[in-house]
Order: sequence, then C-alpha cells, then structure tokens
Amino acid sequence: MSISTITPQAPPQQTDHRAIPGVSVVIPCLNERATIADAVTVAREAFADWPGGATVIVADNGSTDGSADLAQAAGARVVLAPERGYGAALQAGFAAADTAYLVYADADLTYDFHEGPQLVRTLHDAQADMVVGSRLRGAIAPGAMPFLHRYLGTPVLTSIINLLFAHRQALTDCNSGFRALRRERFAAWGATSPGMEFASELLVNALCAQAKILEVPVSLHCDRGDRQPHLQTWRDGMRHFLMILARAPWLFLKTGLSIVGASLLLAVLCAFGPQWILGTFALFDYHTLIFALLLGFLGAQLFGTGLILHLRRPQPVDALARRLLTLHEGVLFWLLVGIATSVSAGVMFVMWSWMQHGFANIAYLKFTLFLLYGATVLGSLGINLFYAHLLKRA
Repeated sequence: MSISTITPQAPPQQTDHRAIPGVSVVIPCLNERATIADAVTVAREAFADWPGGATVIVADNGSTDGSADLAQAAGARVVLAPERGYGAALQAGFAAADTAYLVYADADLTYDFHEGPQLVRTLHDAQADMVVGSRLRGAIAPGAMPFLHRYLGTPVLTSIINLLFAHRQALTDCNSGFRALRRERFAAWGATSPGMEFASELLVNALCAQAKILEVPVSLHCDRGDRQPHLQTWRDGMRHFLMILARAPWLFLKTGLSIVGASLLLAVLCAFGPQWILGTFALFDYHTLIFALLLGFLGAQLFGTGLILHLRRPQPVDALARRLLTLHEGVLFWLLVGIATSVSAGVMFVMWSWMQHGFANIAYLKFTLFLLYGATVLGSLGINLFYAHLLKRA
C-alpha cells in the first residue's frame, strides 16, 4: 500500500488529454433545497473543460422538499437511492455512473467543487486508486468544522486506521467527504456500509486491498443551508469506530491470546503460594488469583470475538484462527467434552466436600478459585470455539 500527500502547488505532469477518461461527479442529496441547484451548477462549471467529459449525478435519498427537481433543472442526472443513508446514496450514484473516474462531495457546498479537477488529475497522473481531499491539511473556515470533530473525532479515528491498517502515520482525514477514485477499484473493495461510516470503510477496505492512496489538501467552508445536519456526532462516531474494529479480527485474536497467556502465568505463580515483596506486599495469593481469573475471562472473550470476526472476514495472517475454525469436528467434540468433564468433576468434588461438612465453610478456597479459573477461562474459550463452529453451519 502507498499513501502520501500531494500539494496543489506542485506543477502537474504533462499528460495526453485524449487519453484522460471521463469523470462522474456524484452528489448525495437528502432535502438540500437551499444548495442543491448551486452545487450542481458549480460542479458542472468546475469540470466543464475536463478532457474526457464529465457528468453530474445527484443520488436523491428520498428528499421531500423538491431537491431532486431542482437538481435536474440545474443539469444533473438524478438517480434514486431508496435505502436511507449517506453511504447508500453514494453507492447508488456510483452504480449509475459509467465513467472510469468518480469524484464525490456533499451537496451543502462545504467543499469547493472547483478543487475537484485537482483530485481527479492527481488520480490520473499518479496512477493512484483513490485521492482523498484532506481538510486538516487544507484551509478550514472558522466555524466550518465543530471543535470535537476537528481535534478529537477525526484525528483519533484516523490514527486508529493508520495504526491498524496503514502501519505508519500517513492519513490525516479519514472522514473527508471529498474524494476521487477509480470506479473499477471501488467495485473490488466491497464497501457496503449505508451510513456515515462508509467514509472510513472505503479507506480501510482500500488499504486492506493494498490500494495506492494519495492526499491533496482541500478547503472546507461553512454550510450554507439551514437544515438540520445529517451527521450525529456520537452515533456516527461510534459507527465509524465499530466498523474499523470489525475489519481487524487479528487485533482481538492476538490481544486476547496475550491476555490469556498473562493470566495463565499469574495462575501458575499462584499455585506456589504467596510471595512477600519487601516484607509488606503478599503477591500470588488469593487476590492475585482472582485478578488472574478476571483477566483470563477478558482475554477469552476478546479471543472469541476475533474468531467470530475472522469467520466473517478471513485474513491470511491469522493462521491460528484458521486452524481453530477448520478444526476436525471429532477433535472439537472431544475437546469440548474434556473441558466440560474436567470442570464438572471439580465442581462435584467441591460439592461433595461441602456436603460432608454440613454445608459449612470448607478449607478448599484455593482449590475452588483454581476450579473457577478453569471453568471461566477454559470454559469461555471452549464456548466461543463452539459458537464459531455453530455459526459456520448457520
């Protein structure tokens, strides 16, 4: 994968204009009566001299204020996007396009369509798969981006994507709604989220497919419309976060396995009795074992989550997950029987001893804690493995 930044001031490369493909400018629209006609007009002006020709497509997402009629009157091709959502509207617009290049931006004129040709020309000249217009590396008008979005939401989500998928701090604006991309590459990436999280999914799927992504600084202006913003900060932020994590099953698998390993080490140390540190602190006793139990349960749940995610989106790097998910059903059966039998035998022994003492307190606290550890940690791992194989047959 390759991600870098292109500055608009750099002199463009010499290209054969006859070889430049056409471009479709896709504008998602939901009740944008105040700005949609101007957006279409500006987009057509911006690409009026595009060598390969340009078409403006408005993907109407169920507008009830006459936006679709205004867009059509302004010269746009209007297509219906029956499924509600930002991502669903863009996908409907992309599906209606028949050009090699796509560029999209919002209908509220917060992005300047005149900067669109720079994105598409960079896409063409650099043989990139996607070009992202970075607001954080461009000019943001006062009041155009909420404080939380600019300094918390977008930087945090972008950093997570860089850490998990880009492997270096390269991207700056994962939530940018101004991008250019190749239509055939979009089809291969399989981005299908219907909501605002589509922006992050498109980047993550492209990165996983080893796409070449460039960034170009763009400007961001204040919304000229007076309608309620479609973006809901906390809901959509959480959707972005969940979508990003859902594409990283290896994160859950490796983190969960590491935590289980640390928990097991603590449990083994507890088996050799308490160790006094500085003559004051007693470690590796009952309380440490309880902590190990809770830690092991957490690790088992994370590992199980990774198995389920890997089942949905297999990744070649997760060799352990592949082996567990393709485990011979006979081996799976006896493994689960072994865990259940061991735990049941321990529980029966404790119950028998308890009955022998008239249900009074018995001196098996440490044994009971180890039994609880095995039942919780090993039981969780077994149940998660069983659940994953169950889903394979669902």
